[in-house]
Amino acid sequence: MPTTRTTFPPADLRATPPSYVSRPLAWLLATLVGFAAISAPLVASAQPAEPPAETVTPSEAPPTQPVAAAAEEAPLLAPSVVERIEPTWSRLERRLTWFLEMLPVIAVALALLILFVVFGRLVSKWNLPFRFMAKNRLLQEVLRQVVRTIFVVLGLLLALELLDATSLVGAVLGAAGVVGLALGFAFKDLVENYLASILLSIRRPFAANDVVRIDQHEGTVVRLTTSDTILMTADGNHLRLPNALVFKSVMTNFTRNPRRRFDCLVGIGTEENLVDAQRIGLEGLRNTPGVLAEPAPFARVEKLADWTVDVRFHAWVDQREADFIKVSSDGRRRVKSAMDAATISMPNPTYRIETVSLDKAELAAQKTDQQVVAANEQAAVAEEIAPDRTIEVQIAEDRAKSDERNLL
Repeated sequence: MPTTRTTFPPADLRATPPSYVSRPLAWLLATLVGFAAISAPLVASAQPAEPPAETVTPSEAPPTQPVAAAAEEAPLLAPSVVERIEPTWSRLERRLTWFLEMLPVIAVALALLILFVVFGRLVSKWNLPFRFMAKNRLLQEVLRQVVRTIFVVLGLLLALELLDATSLVGAVLGAAGVVGLALGFAFKDLVENYLASILLSIRRPFAANDVVRIDQHEGTVVRLTTSDTILMTADGNHLRLPNALVFKSVMTNFTRNPRRRFDCLVGIGTEENLVDAQRIGLEGLRNTPGVLAEPAPFARVEKLADWTVDVRFHAWVDQREADFIKVSSDGRRRVKSAMDAATISMPNPTYRIETVSLDKAELAAQKTDQQVVAANEQAAVAEEIAPDRTIEVQIAEDRAKSDERNLL
């Protein structure tokens, strides 16, 4: 036997309604019609009486009077209450009948949508496939949300197909695109931080409890959320950094490599033996607990200052076995103690002032000498300010030797 299918909206809304719907509606409609019939004479009697119109035979009517003018002089009768209620009530009755007939189909579509939503939640709570796809917990949560969204969309599409309302999908998708674009502009910072959190989860530049420096902010990583990276500073304060800033900033991770180096700058007197001073300072570092023997400590002469020679001592610490800050502090103290024990001078800034007395002849001769020196200095400066072409020559040689394509 051929099967019939109810479409959305129905092809024919003027079908005969069921008896349990049509009978009460018929009683209500009959009541309204009776009320209108009773009230019509009362309304007519309340209106003022008009004089009877004169009857004019066709032969007496003026031949030049147009028919349209006669139609305009005819009185306009307003539609009765019954004439206004009956069409509206019929349309409401047909729509209510269609809705009652579609209730089973709507119930099945709603049950199908709920089934897909529940099944999507159950699948998203299954840990094994998500652990296989990603090891990061934040990335796993993002994948779970994607899976739940896919199941909800599939259930919605099947429900609309069952209701024969798939034409609504295009309108819904178009509205969703416009709304998504507006929300993207309105919540640009939130979207940027969320995307940055996903990229940070994939790249993993730091882990929990790593000591990092991000955009001049230093602390220990507490957690990574969908919007912020939370650090704890050395003072015990929580520091929240937007993920977009963390992703774009220069980052230093002090924990990724367990071996970390510290230095100690010492100003040695100019009259001291630098070789002995370096040896004594290195012995103090080697005797410091926590300083690694390999790589071994070393020292370098860094600067020849006005009244000292700056020597910088370096040593390595394994952060898995010792606290970096404590070892570096103890190492600097031992270098100072070793220098004091060996009577190596570490002078403070000193200035020497000499006073002399000069007579007038000496002052005049000194003034003449200063003028000669100034003239010579001006001539030397004129020669020294000539442009230095050394770097330009070397750049030209490098371009001539290089095989790389120059885009400038």
